[in-house]
Amino acid sequence: MKNKFVDLLNGLVVNVENVIGVQPTDNGNEFYVHTTTSQYYKIGLDGYNAIKDANSSFVVLNSGLIINKDYIVGVQPCNDNEYYIHTTTTQYYKINKDDNVAVALKPIAKGTTLNVAGTEVTTIEDIPQGHKFVIKPIKKG
Repeated sequence: MKNKFVDLLNGLVVNVENVIGVQPTDNGNEFYVHTTTSQYYKIGLDGYNAIKDANSSFVVLNSGLIINKDYIVGVQPCNDNEYYIHTTTTQYYKINKDDNVAVALKPIAKGTTLNVAGTEVTTIEDIPQGHKFVIKPIKKG
């Protein structure tokens, strides 16, 4: 590893050992850094390049996505030329322990089985990042 800490030039300094990946946005000049604490940070092209060059564990995919291979659990095809990369980080967040829904912290593929508070839940459709999904039955009314 060249440098454990990288200054992303917007005041944010990250420990690259805790970076799971960097996701390009549609405009090509902004990126989201995903960390082991499930935090997301928006950065520019200079920050993207600084992270890309900072850690030999990073793999840069054709899409521009940077992924830390140390955190990859598996790769799952979902559509022609599209794949879900499963990492060791949490996939969901429950806001309240009594909630019957959770929020996807990253895309969750259809058919994925999650252990939510001791109960196995299998998704019946793809869940986009940031969307809620049901984790226990909801009563009508």
